[in-house]
Amino acid sequence: MPRLNLFRTRFNTFVLMVLAFLLGITPVSSSAINLAWISLFVFSVWILIDRWHDRRKIEPSAEVGQALTVLMVAFSLGLALMIAIKLYWSEPVRGVSFELNAVVAAGISMVFARFWAAEARHQTAVGVGVVMASLLALAQGYGYMFMGHSGPTNAVNWGAGMALFVSLAISMVVGNRTKRSQWFAVMGAFALVLAIFVGGRRGAFFSIFWCAMVGGYALRQSLVFNRQTARRLLALTAFLVVVLLGALLAKDQLAVPLDRVMVAASEVKAMAGDESDRALALRSSVGSRFHMVELGLETGSTSPWVGVGAEGLARVVQRAELDLQAPLFHLHNEYLQAWVAYGVFGLLATLCFPVGLLVAGFLLRHAAPAPALAMAGFGLAHFFSGLTNVNTFHNFYGTVFAVCVALPFLTFVPGSTGYRAKVS
Repeated sequence: MPRLNLFRTRFNTFVLMVLAFLLGITPVSSSAINLAWISLFVFSVWILIDRWHDRRKIEPSAEVGQALTVLMVAFSLGLALMIAIKLYWSEPVRGVSFELNAVVAAGISMVFARFWAAEARHQTAVGVGVVMASLLALAQGYGYMFMGHSGPTNAVNWGAGMALFVSLAISMVVGNRTKRSQWFAVMGAFALVLAIFVGGRRGAFFSIFWCAMVGGYALRQSLVFNRQTARRLLALTAFLVVVLLGALLAKDQLAVPLDRVMVAASEVKAMAGDESDRALALRSSVGSRFHMVELGLETGSTSPWVGVGAEGLARVVQRAELDLQAPLFHLHNEYLQAWVAYGVFGLLATLCFPVGLLVAGFLLRHAAPAPALAMAGFGLAHFFSGLTNVNTFHNFYGTVFAVCVALPFLTFVPGSTGYRAKVS
């Protein structure tokens, strides 16, 4: 029996190290996140089988169980609605990989919450992976913006995936129990935010606001309860800001992402101007999206309840491509595309995922603050990035989403708030 326990301990640590490594190289490799997702699924099955008959000493509190049940129901409802509307249009249902992966991720979260208790070394391993990911994300964001380098997916979709990583990192800052793993999470969150900023993906910019808001709250708590830790955090953050922004300013590249924000503002102003300004702005980044919204609303209003189906959507996209003289593939708005193609049912299916995450985060706020922040961050990042792109169209984002949803309870160390003693 002692040998079996030793094997379990070493095997679990090995799997977490492999998973951390795969997470670390995800920003530059789509194969890495696919392998991470497979590893996470297999590991959850191993945990379920290995500990099914164990007499556990702890179990999730009612709040944790309720939150994960809501998450599973919301994701399952989204999947069911999408399958039902596709069957209504006599379309193949193979295009629901995002929804299916999300449901599996919710199930994996339930397994980890019920049968797994992370340890400090597990948090440290994942923290190292997040730091590695943040540094590679910074390099990849720089490559997208300034070098024309290709990445694991297109730059907009990549930015949305990194926004989910930001939410994961900031939740680890709050939830990690050791100073070492907390510092890893702080450094990872900071570098990921900088990577999104340098990459200039405006759809992912909400994650910067989320990180600042949660980070400010965490800093305030540190000032109240541990002034020495807060001072060290401020000193390290100031040092990193000076060094990294100084390096960017020296190469005159900080202005580029800022210019993208200013250009977007000017494009919005032009779209609100006279006809000549609108014609000039039509092919701009913001102008093209306004045009797609107009086409989508025009088409969707003809069949608001069940939409026009995939073929009707394809005709709208083709018309937009002719007008804008650019390949689009989709309408660059998650919710508009769902409504145009599948009406109210498609829109509800799409909204099940961010709403489910937000409700789960709200229910977890007292019982498990770190997973609560993660779920809420995922829901908000997913919602806002979906306003400017159909990220679920791409496999990379869908896999990143599934992995991130499953990770919080893999790295969460059970405490007195999130778990209660099991009554024999």
